[in-house]
Amino acid sequence: MDIAQLREILRPIVGNLKDTCTHATLPDLCTQLGMPVPGESPSKRGRMYASFDALPDDDVPNTAERLIDRQLCSAAVRNSIQDLLWADVDYPEISKRIRREVAKAIEKIDLYGDARQFDELFKRLWVITTDPLATIFDNVGQALDTEIERHVYRNSGDWSVDFLFGKLGAYTASSRRFALFLEGLSSADVRPDEKSQRRFVATVNDPLRSCGVELRETGIDGGYPIFTLVSLRAVTRGRPKNLIFASQIKPDIRFRDAVDNDIEIVTQADKVLVYDRPITNDGLRWKDLQLWWAEFQQINNERTAKVSLYNRLKSSLPIGSPPQVLLFEAFYEGFGRAIPN
Repeated sequence: MDIAQLREILRPIVGNLKDTCTHATLPDLCTQLGMPVPGESPSKRGRMYASFDALPDDDVPNTAERLIDRQLCSAAVRNSIQDLLWADVDYPEISKRIRREVAKAIEKIDLYGDARQFDELFKRLWVITTDPLATIFDNVGQALDTEIERHVYRNSGDWSVDFLFGKLGAYTASSRRFALFLEGLSSADVRPDEKSQRRFVATVNDPLRSCGVELRETGIDGGYPIFTLVSLRAVTRGRPKNLIFASQIKPDIRFRDAVDNDIEIVTQADKVLVYDRPITNDGLRWKDLQLWWAEFQQINNERTAKVSLYNRLKSSLPIGSPPQVLLFEAFYEGFGRAIPN
């Protein structure tokens, strides 16, 4: 990852955040972005710069992700940042030819089910900028969102899927962005009908498999399947159905159904935690665990949930083992800035 280039893009964004805070609230903003609290200075921009410049290189990607999550940069800048963040990720390559074959395959079925969510998917992944001049000069300099509104939504069929993909930049985008686009198109948000989801997946998997990838069901959300693009050449590993953890004692566990990995904790069930939600390709992150814990404990405050989960995990450490306690505390002290990702 090119950290120097990432810093070059992020620094002016961070400096411009001076207008979103006061001198009193500026330290809290820096903390929220995973940056160190700056010293005193008459200039808010100077304080923001000082905080960002003091940020260790290892923490720059985390701050970049937080800026994106809070929608503090334009779509074009967001995409540039994301492409840098994804540069070192080993992701299956999807050639331009395969992408065109995917577009042709989609022509045979409905492009989307929910137009509003389809539009949100566009805005989340592509650069679709409203051009104020488009309202003055009829067809001159017309913005892409205006064109999509006219040729995709109001006059369905004006544009082929191939032409739409070309306008979006789907043929030249990174394989990671194109994969996220396909995953979004297969989602229950865009297709709120399971049969439609599965039809889409079956349709695009035919050309995708020729380059060694496919959309595969990897979880369930709200009763709908979740599909993720995976490599057919990678070693297949099963996904854990249950994670049983945070206990000082070993619980008595038995299988009710060995085929489905359906388990039952016979004794000491109140002494262990069981995380039973699907685990994505990103792995199990702190924010996933914290969200589960907050719902499980019915905690509405984010910070309260965070502290409560930390204390619950710490309480599971063996009594009389200072080395384990030291390791636990040192880990969270060292990687605290990386939370929640």
